Amino acid sequence: VTWGFATLRQKPPFIHAAMQHIHSGKRWQSLEPRGCAMLVWSLATARRVDSSELFLLALADRYILPRAEEFQAQDLSNTLWAFATSRVSHTPVFETLTARAVDIIHTFSS
Repeated sequence: VTWGFATLRQKPPFIHAAMQHIHSGKRWQSLEPRGCAMLVWSLATARRVDSSELFLLALADRYILPRAEEFQAQDLSNTLWAFATSRVSHTPVFETLTARAVDIIHTFSS
């Protein structure tokens, strides 16, 4: 759903509730790499979401780094693009996801 709003360049009215929902409890564990990539892409595309930097940093530490080996080509591309576009600097994310991309470079298509 966040993807649709982002495509229209609209701030999803529920984005803060969604971020809080994922932040709470063990909801990080139920997130899939594709869903994570789409969520960070949506936040970066919307560009007007308050507190998205803190959310991206928390997501990086709690989800992206521990599960980087599960990310596929599109997930890597979307996630790295989202961090760069959002101007969120997290060196371990860039290093880890870049290393993962090198490992699976044969799966990337043009």
